[in-house]
Amino acid sequence: MTNRVIAACCAGLATLTLAACTSDDPSRDDAAVAMPTAVEAPSEVQGPAAPGDTTPPTTSTTASHQAAPPQLVTPGKLGALLVPIEELNDLVGAKLGFEQQFNRPAKPAGGLGEKSGCAVLFGSNSDSYANEYTAFRRVSVRDGEDSSQHFVAQEVAAFADPATATANFGKTFDKTALAGCNDAVVHRQGEDDRITWRFNVTAVNTDSARWTLTQLSDGKPNDWTCAHEARTKSNVESAVTVCQFGNGTPAATAIGDRIAKWIPQP
Repeated sequence: MTNRVIAACCAGLATLTLAACTSDDPSRDDAAVAMPTAVEAPSEVQGPAAPGDTTPPTTSTTASHQAAPPQLVTPGKLGALLVPIEELNDLVGAKLGFEQQFNRPAKPAGGLGEKSGCAVLFGSNSDSYANEYTAFRRVSVRDGEDSSQHFVAQEVAAFADPATATANFGKTFDKTALAGCNDAVVHRQGEDDRITWRFNVTAVNTDSARWTLTQLSDGKPNDWTCAHEARTKSNVESAVTVCQFGNGTPAATAIGDRIAKWIPQP
C-alpha cells in the first residue's frame, strides 16, 4: 500500500531508470532551449554649434563609456545553476541516485475540474511558462527504484531579460488567484482514485512563492508531503520540489537559496 501511495505522488516517478537519461517527452517531469544578446544602447547625438560659435563641438564621453549590459544567464550556463547530486544528498539527508533530465516543461496537471487554475501548484508547466522562455533545464532524483523515500526536482528557465521573467512570474503566481487554491483538495488525472492532494499556499510575493501539497489516502493524510518553492531573479525562473515523509520545506528552501546564489544580479 505504501509503495502505491508514494508512486502516485509524482507522476512519472515509477518510470525513472537507474542510469541518468535525457527526455523530450513532456510528461510530468519535463524541459527546452535559446537566448538573445544584449541590445547596444544608442550613442548620444551631438547637436549643431550655436550661430557665431567657432568652438569645435566636443565629443560626448557617454557613447564611449556605455553602461555594461546586464549579466544575463545564457542557455549554455543554465544547467550549471542546478545543485549537483552530491550536495543534494547533504541538503536532503538521503542518498539520492536515480536521475532523469528534461529539456521541455511538463504539461499542466489534468483532471482538477473547477480547480484547473491551480495546476501550477503541481509544478510549473508549459502553460505557466507560456512559451516565453529561451532555455529550460529540469533534473529529478530519488533514493530508491521501488520504494523511494525522497524525491527532489529542480528546474530553471531563462528568459530574454529580467523584465520578461518578472512579468511571467507575476502572471503565473498571481496572489489573488492562488488564494482560491489554498486548502483545496483535488484528484489528479491518472492517479489512483483513492489519492487526493491538499494545497497549502504559504506565501506568494513578486519574486517568490512557497507552498506544500499533502497527499491524502481515502481522505486521510498519509504523511507524504511535497514542499515547493518558485523564484525569479534576473532573467531566470527557478523551481524546487522536495517530497518525503515529513517536512521537506527546509531542504527545498536550502536548494532554492543555492540556485539563487549562482544567478547574477542585473
